[in-house]
Amino acid sequence: MLPTDPERSGSEMGFTARGFLPRYRIGGDFVIRPGWTLGPRTIRDYELVYFPSGSRTRYQIADQTFALAGPCLILTPPGIEHAYIFDSDQPIRHQFIHFMLDQDGDAPLPHDHPIRSIPAHVPADRAPLVVQLVASALALAAAQPDRWRSRCAALLQVALDELAASAALPARYDQRSVPAAGLPPQIIRALAHIDEHLETELSIPALAADAGWTHEYFTRVFTAAVGLPPKQEVIRRRIDRACEYLLLEASSVKEIAFRVGFRNEAYFCRAFKRWKGVRPSEYRERYADPRLHRLYLAPAVAPEKRAHPLNVYLGD
Repeated sequence: MLPTDPERSGSEMGFTARGFLPRYRIGGDFVIRPGWTLGPRTIRDYELVYFPSGSRTRYQIADQTFALAGPCLILTPPGIEHAYIFDSDQPIRHQFIHFMLDQDGDAPLPHDHPIRSIPAHVPADRAPLVVQLVASALALAAAQPDRWRSRCAALLQVALDELAASAALPARYDQRSVPAAGLPPQIIRALAHIDEHLETELSIPALAADAGWTHEYFTRVFTAAVGLPPKQEVIRRRIDRACEYLLLEASSVKEIAFRVGFRNEAYFCRAFKRWKGVRPSEYRERYADPRLHRLYLAPAVAPEKRAHPLNVYLGD
Protein backbone atom coordinates (compact mmCIF):
# COMPACT_ATOMS: atom_id res chain seq x y z
CA MET A 1 0.00 0.00 0.00
CA LEU A 2 1.27 3.49 -0.83
CA PRO A 3 1.95 5.83 2.09
CA THR A 4 -0.82 8.29 2.86
CA ASP A 5 -0.65 11.94 3.79
CA PRO A 6 -2.81 12.71 6.84
CA GLU A 7 -3.20 16.30 5.65
CA ARG A 8 -4.99 15.19 2.49
CA SER A 9 -8.69 14.49 2.36
CA GLY A 10 -10.11 11.08 1.39
CA SER A 11 -11.08 12.25 -2.10
CA GLU A 12 -7.59 13.64 -2.68
CA MET A 13 -5.81 10.45 -1.62
CA GLY A 14 -7.41 8.30 -4.30
CA PHE A 15 -8.24 4.63 -4.36
CA THR A 16 -4.74 3.16 -4.07
CA ALA A 17 -3.87 5.25 -1.03
CA ARG A 18 -7.09 4.24 0.72
CA GLY A 19 -6.24 0.55 0.22
CA PHE A 20 -9.47 -0.49 -1.53
CA LEU A 21 -8.71 -1.80 -5.03
CA PRO A 22 -11.42 -2.40 -7.64
CA ARG A 23 -11.78 -6.02 -8.74
CA TYR A 24 -13.32 -6.58 -12.17
CA ARG A 25 -16.12 -9.16 -12.05
CA ILE A 26 -17.98 -9.06 -15.36
CA GLY A 27 -18.76 -6.60 -18.13
CA GLY A 28 -20.30 -6.23 -21.54
CA ASP A 29 -21.34 -4.04 -24.43
CA PHE A 30 -25.06 -4.59 -25.00
CA VAL A 31 -27.66 -3.13 -27.34
CA ILE A 32 -31.17 -3.16 -25.84
CA ARG A 33 -34.41 -3.28 -27.79
CA PRO A 34 -36.70 -0.24 -27.51
CA GLY A 35 -39.03 -0.09 -24.54
CA TRP A 36 -37.26 -2.53 -22.21
CA THR A 37 -37.32 -1.91 -18.45
CA LEU A 38 -34.57 -3.28 -16.21
CA GLY A 39 -35.59 -3.40 -12.57
CA PRO A 40 -36.38 -2.30 -10.00
CA ARG A 41 -33.42 -4.31 -8.73
CA THR A 42 -30.55 -4.24 -6.27
CA ILE A 43 -27.06 -5.59 -6.94
CA ARG A 44 -24.33 -6.91 -4.65
CA ASP A 45 -21.46 -5.11 -6.38
CA TYR A 46 -20.76 -1.76 -8.04
CA GLU A 47 -21.85 -1.18 -11.64
CA LEU A 48 -20.27 1.44 -13.92
CA VAL A 49 -22.26 2.05 -17.11
CA TYR A 50 -21.42 4.21 -20.13
CA PHE A 51 -24.16 5.36 -22.51
CA PRO A 52 -22.43 6.65 -25.69
CA SER A 53 -25.55 8.39 -27.05
CA GLY A 54 -28.30 10.48 -25.56
CA SER A 55 -31.88 9.20 -25.63
CA ARG A 56 -35.15 9.29 -23.71
CA THR A 57 -33.87 6.53 -21.42
CA ARG A 58 -34.37 7.24 -17.70
CA TYR A 59 -32.39 5.99 -14.71
CA GLN A 60 -34.12 5.85 -11.34
CA ILE A 61 -32.26 5.33 -8.07
CA ALA A 62 -33.69 5.82 -4.59
CA ASP A 63 -35.85 8.96 -4.89
CA GLN A 64 -34.00 10.45 -7.92
CA THR A 65 -34.68 10.18 -11.65
CA PHE A 66 -32.08 11.07 -14.30
CA ALA A 67 -32.95 11.70 -17.96
CA LEU A 68 -30.07 10.28 -20.03
CA ALA A 69 -30.42 12.93 -22.73
CA GLY A 70 -26.70 12.98 -23.57
CA PRO A 71 -23.68 10.67 -23.38
CA CYS A 72 -23.16 9.86 -19.73
CA LEU A 73 -21.73 7.55 -17.08
CA ILE A 74 -23.81 5.92 -14.34
CA LEU A 75 -22.34 4.51 -11.11
CA THR A 76 -24.64 2.32 -9.04
CA PRO A 77 -23.45 1.16 -5.58
CA PRO A 78 -24.47 -2.17 -4.07
CA GLY A 79 -27.68 -2.56 -2.10
CA ILE A 80 -29.61 0.43 -3.51
CA GLU A 81 -32.79 -0.15 -5.52
CA HIS A 82 -32.66 1.26 -9.04
CA ALA A 83 -34.16 0.82 -12.51
CA TYR A 84 -33.56 1.68 -16.16
CA ILE A 85 -36.50 2.57 -18.41
CA PHE A 86 -35.07 2.39 -21.92
CA ASP A 87 -36.18 4.64 -24.79
CA SER A 88 -39.31 3.23 -26.43
CA ASP A 89 -38.38 4.40 -29.94
CA GLN A 90 -34.80 3.27 -30.56
CA PRO A 91 -32.28 0.57 -29.59
CA ILE A 92 -29.97 1.68 -26.79
CA ARG A 93 -26.34 0.68 -26.54
CA HIS A 94 -24.46 0.73 -23.26
CA GLN A 95 -21.16 -0.58 -21.92
CA PHE A 96 -21.02 -1.81 -18.34
CA ILE A 97 -18.59 -3.20 -15.79
CA HIS A 98 -19.43 -4.83 -12.46
CA PHE A 99 -16.70 -4.62 -9.83
CA MET A 100 -16.02 -4.98 -6.12
CA LEU A 101 -13.78 -2.90 -3.86
CA ASP A 102 -11.35 -5.30 -2.18
CA GLN A 103 -9.08 -4.66 0.78
CA ASP A 104 -6.92 -6.90 2.94
CA GLY A 105 -8.91 -7.72 6.05
CA ASP A 106 -12.58 -7.08 6.79
CA ALA A 107 -12.51 -3.32 7.34
CA PRO A 108 -15.72 -1.60 6.16
CA LEU A 109 -15.61 1.07 3.48
CA PRO A 110 -14.85 4.37 5.28
CA HIS A 111 -17.36 7.19 5.04
CA ASP A 112 -14.77 9.49 3.46
CA HIS A 113 -13.76 7.00 0.76
CA PRO A 114 -13.57 8.82 -2.62
CA ILE A 115 -16.10 6.51 -4.29
CA ARG A 116 -18.75 8.01 -2.02
CA SER A 117 -18.16 11.40 -3.63
CA ILE A 118 -19.03 10.16 -7.13
CA PRO A 119 -22.55 11.16 -8.18
CA ALA A 120 -24.91 8.58 -9.69
CA HIS A 121 -24.98 10.40 -13.06
CA VAL A 122 -21.93 12.03 -14.68
CA PRO A 123 -22.06 13.64 -18.16
CA ALA A 124 -19.42 11.96 -20.32
CA ASP A 125 -17.75 15.24 -21.26
CA ARG A 126 -16.85 15.81 -17.59
CA ALA A 127 -14.79 12.59 -17.50
CA PRO A 128 -13.78 11.76 -21.09
CA LEU A 129 -10.83 9.60 -20.04
CA VAL A 130 -13.23 7.22 -18.26
CA VAL A 131 -14.87 6.36 -21.57
CA GLN A 132 -11.53 5.19 -22.98
CA LEU A 133 -10.68 3.29 -19.79
CA VAL A 134 -13.97 1.38 -19.85
CA ALA A 135 -13.42 0.38 -23.48
CA SER A 136 -9.86 -0.74 -22.70
CA ALA A 137 -11.01 -2.84 -19.74
CA LEU A 138 -13.66 -4.55 -21.87
CA ALA A 139 -11.07 -5.26 -24.57
CA LEU A 140 -8.81 -6.91 -21.96
CA ALA A 141 -11.71 -8.96 -20.61
CA ALA A 142 -12.56 -10.16 -24.11
CA ALA A 143 -8.99 -11.12 -25.06
CA GLN A 144 -7.92 -12.26 -21.56
CA PRO A 145 -4.17 -11.84 -22.05
CA ASP A 146 -1.64 -12.43 -19.28
CA ARG A 147 -2.59 -10.67 -16.01
CA TRP A 148 -5.75 -9.28 -17.56
CA ARG A 149 -7.65 -9.07 -14.26
CA SER A 150 -4.95 -7.05 -12.50
CA ARG A 151 -4.66 -4.80 -15.55
CA CYS A 152 -8.44 -4.25 -15.54
CA ALA A 153 -8.19 -3.38 -11.85
CA ALA A 154 -5.57 -0.73 -12.65
CA LEU A 155 -7.78 0.77 -15.39
CA LEU A 156 -10.80 0.81 -13.08
CA GLN A 157 -8.76 2.46 -10.36
CA VAL A 158 -7.87 5.35 -12.67
CA ALA A 159 -11.47 5.55 -13.94
CA LEU A 160 -12.83 5.88 -10.41
CA ASP A 161 -10.24 8.52 -9.52
CA GLU A 162 -11.27 10.46 -12.64
CA LEU A 163 -14.95 10.22 -11.70
CA ALA A 164 -14.20 11.37 -8.15
CA ALA A 165 -12.23 14.32 -9.54
CA SER A 166 -15.09 15.21 -11.90
CA ALA A 167 -17.38 15.67 -8.90
CA ALA A 168 -15.31 18.71 -7.88
CA LEU A 169 -15.68 20.44 -11.25
CA PRO A 170 -17.97 23.49 -11.53
CA ALA A 171 -21.56 22.67 -12.42
CA ARG A 172 -21.26 24.44 -15.79
CA TYR A 173 -17.96 22.78 -16.68
CA ASP A 174 -17.59 21.96 -20.39
CA GLN A 175 -14.76 19.74 -21.69
CA ARG A 176 -13.77 21.90 -24.65
CA SER A 177 -10.64 19.86 -25.35
CA VAL A 178 -12.56 16.70 -26.31
CA PRO A 179 -12.21 16.45 -30.09
CA ALA A 180 -15.24 15.95 -32.29
CA ALA A 181 -15.40 13.02 -34.68
CA GLY A 182 -14.15 15.31 -37.46
CA LEU A 183 -15.47 13.25 -40.38
CA PRO A 184 -16.49 15.18 -43.50
CA PRO A 185 -20.29 15.28 -43.84
CA GLN A 186 -20.04 13.45 -47.17
CA ILE A 187 -18.31 10.53 -45.44
CA ILE A 188 -20.81 10.53 -42.57
CA ARG A 189 -23.64 10.37 -45.12
CA ALA A 190 -21.91 7.56 -47.01
CA LEU A 191 -21.42 5.51 -43.83
CA ALA A 192 -25.07 5.98 -42.86
CA HIS A 193 -26.15 4.83 -46.33
CA ILE A 194 -23.92 1.75 -46.05
CA ASP A 195 -25.36 0.79 -42.66
CA GLU A 196 -28.93 1.21 -43.89
CA HIS A 197 -28.39 -0.83 -47.07
CA LEU A 198 -25.95 -3.59 -46.10
CA GLU A 199 -28.19 -6.25 -47.62
CA THR A 200 -28.19 -4.61 -51.07
CA GLU A 201 -25.61 -4.29 -53.84
CA LEU A 202 -23.68 -1.23 -52.75
CA SER A 203 -22.00 0.79 -55.47
CA ILE A 204 -18.91 2.79 -54.55
CA PRO A 205 -19.23 5.00 -57.68
CA ALA A 206 -22.82 5.76 -56.63
CA LEU A 207 -21.66 6.76 -53.14
CA ALA A 208 -19.01 8.99 -54.71
CA ALA A 209 -21.58 10.59 -57.00
CA ASP A 210 -23.89 11.24 -54.04
CA ALA A 211 -20.98 13.01 -52.31
CA GLY A 212 -20.40 15.11 -55.44
CA TRP A 213 -16.87 13.73 -55.84
CA THR A 214 -15.07 11.62 -58.38
CA HIS A 215 -14.61 7.94 -57.57
CA GLU A 216 -10.87 8.42 -57.05
CA TYR A 217 -11.22 11.45 -54.79
CA PHE A 218 -14.02 9.83 -52.76
CA THR A 219 -11.92 6.70 -52.23
CA ARG A 220 -8.91 8.74 -51.14
CA VAL A 221 -10.86 10.88 -48.64
CA PHE A 222 -12.87 7.90 -47.37
CA THR A 223 -9.73 5.84 -46.74
CA ALA A 224 -8.00 8.69 -44.93
CA ALA A 225 -11.06 9.36 -42.74
CA VAL A 226 -12.15 5.81 -41.94
CA GLY A 227 -8.89 3.89 -42.17
CA LEU A 228 -10.05 1.40 -44.81
CA PRO A 229 -10.96 1.67 -48.50
CA PRO A 230 -14.73 1.81 -49.11
CA LYS A 231 -15.05 -1.82 -50.33
CA GLN A 232 -13.17 -3.15 -47.30
CA GLU A 233 -15.23 -1.02 -44.91
CA VAL A 234 -18.44 -2.38 -46.43
CA ILE A 235 -17.21 -5.95 -45.86
CA ARG A 236 -16.14 -5.15 -42.29
CA ARG A 237 -19.54 -3.68 -41.43
CA ARG A 238 -21.32 -6.62 -42.99
CA ILE A 239 -19.22 -9.02 -40.92
CA ASP A 240 -19.90 -7.04 -37.72
CA ARG A 241 -23.64 -7.07 -38.41
CA ALA A 242 -23.43 -10.82 -39.07
CA CYS A 243 -21.73 -11.28 -35.67
CA GLU A 244 -24.70 -9.72 -33.96
CA TYR A 245 -27.20 -11.89 -35.84
CA LEU A 246 -25.17 -15.00 -34.98
CA LEU A 247 -25.45 -14.18 -31.28
CA LEU A 248 -29.04 -12.99 -31.23
CA GLU A 249 -30.79 -15.41 -33.56
CA ALA A 250 -31.00 -19.08 -34.50
CA SER A 251 -30.89 -18.36 -38.24
CA SER A 252 -28.54 -20.48 -40.32
CA VAL A 253 -25.16 -19.17 -41.43
CA LYS A 254 -26.42 -19.09 -45.03
CA GLU A 255 -29.49 -17.04 -44.09
CA ILE A 256 -27.37 -14.55 -42.16
CA ALA A 257 -24.86 -14.28 -45.03
CA PHE A 258 -27.65 -13.24 -47.39
CA ARG A 259 -29.19 -10.85 -44.86
CA VAL A 260 -25.96 -8.85 -44.60
CA GLY A 261 -25.35 -8.61 -48.34
CA PHE A 262 -23.25 -11.67 -49.24
CA ARG A 263 -24.50 -13.69 -52.20
CA ASN A 264 -22.23 -16.68 -51.63
CA GLU A 265 -22.04 -18.57 -48.33
CA ALA A 266 -18.53 -19.91 -49.00
CA TYR A 267 -17.20 -16.41 -49.69
CA PHE A 268 -18.97 -15.14 -46.55
CA CYS A 269 -17.28 -17.82 -44.43
CA ARG A 270 -13.85 -17.01 -45.89
CA ALA A 271 -14.33 -13.27 -45.32
CA PHE A 272 -15.64 -13.87 -41.80
CA LYS A 273 -12.61 -15.95 -40.84
CA ARG A 274 -10.24 -13.38 -42.35
CA TRP A 275 -11.76 -10.62 -40.18
CA LYS A 276 -12.62 -12.53 -37.00
CA GLY A 277 -10.11 -15.41 -37.00
CA VAL A 278 -12.79 -18.11 -36.76
CA ARG A 279 -15.62 -19.41 -38.94
CA PRO A 280 -19.17 -18.10 -38.30
CA SER A 281 -20.29 -21.33 -36.63
CA GLU A 282 -17.24 -21.26 -34.34
CA TYR A 283 -17.94 -17.62 -33.45
CA ARG A 284 -21.49 -18.54 -32.44
CA GLU A 285 -20.28 -21.49 -30.34
CA ARG A 286 -17.64 -19.37 -28.62
CA TYR A 287 -19.67 -16.28 -27.76
CA ALA A 288 -23.37 -17.19 -27.68
CA ASP A 289 -24.48 -17.16 -24.04
CA PRO A 290 -27.62 -19.12 -23.07
CA ARG A 291 -28.14 -16.90 -20.00
CA LEU A 292 -28.97 -13.86 -22.13
CA HIS A 293 -32.64 -13.05 -22.66
CA ARG A 294 -32.74 -12.67 -26.42
CA LEU A 295 -36.04 -10.79 -26.22
CA TYR A 296 -34.38 -7.64 -24.90
CA LEU A 297 -31.26 -7.61 -27.09
CA ALA A 298 -31.02 -5.91 -30.49
CA PRO A 299 -28.36 -5.69 -33.22
CA ALA A 300 -26.32 -2.49 -33.29
CA VAL A 301 -27.59 0.11 -35.72
CA ALA A 302 -24.12 1.22 -36.82
CA PRO A 303 -21.30 -1.20 -35.93
CA GLU A 304 -17.87 0.35 -35.56
CA LYS A 305 -14.35 -0.85 -34.92
CA ARG A 306 -14.07 -2.36 -31.47
CA ALA A 307 -11.88 -4.85 -29.66
CA HIS A 308 -14.70 -6.92 -28.14
CA PRO A 309 -17.94 -8.55 -29.31
CA LEU A 310 -21.37 -7.11 -28.60
CA ASN A 311 -24.11 -8.71 -26.51
CA VAL A 312 -21.93 -11.19 -24.63
CA TYR A 313 -20.67 -11.22 -21.05
CA LEU A 314 -16.95 -10.46 -20.94
CA GLY A 315 -14.63 -11.83 -18.28
CA ASP A 316 -16.98 -14.39 -16.84
